[in-house]
Amino acid sequence: MRGRLSSSCGFFPGQSTVEGAFLIPVILLMLMLLIQPGILLYNRVVMQSAASEGCRLISTRPSGDLSDAYEGYVIRRLGSVPQQKNFHVHEGACTWEVCFDGDEESDIVTVTIRNQAEPLPFFDFGARSLGLVNGEGNFAQEVSVSTHSKSAWVVGNDQGLDPDAWVSQNGSTAERGER
Repeated sequence: MRGRLSSSCGFFPGQSTVEGAFLIPVILLMLMLLIQPGILLYNRVVMQSAASEGCRLISTRPSGDLSDAYEGYVIRRLGSVPQQKNFHVHEGACTWEVCFDGDEESDIVTVTIRNQAEPLPFFDFGARSLGLVNGEGNFAQEVSVSTHSKSAWVVGNDQGLDPDAWVSQNGSTAERGER
């Protein structure tokens, strides 16, 4: 009698074991499908933030200054990306490329950051067949941030961009007795 009730309701002994054995790989595959985009999104967010900070920095860079300190500053901001090949390829030569365009005399400054990340296992074949990777088999990411180097109120000032003219026009706070 028990066998008839079980089969008439659609339940068979051991059925949940078979369903579990089928669902575990499917769940793990779905989890893997979420991890790769999460890694690439994390990289992009960190790169975007570092490029924005770099724009703020090079808008104060004197003309002709080719110091490596500016690139070092941006690379330091990129340090929150793990030195693991699926986040950032660091073996051999570092794949961070930081390019600056502009200085304190430019109207617009731009920072461009490029990175390479190796695809996770199971994704490398699919990414290669879809053409999502470069010639080295890595995902190539690029972020470019541009901003005005001077605020509109500074550019529209009657005395121009010369701070000495601002002080001579308005007087310093020490001369006016303000503190």
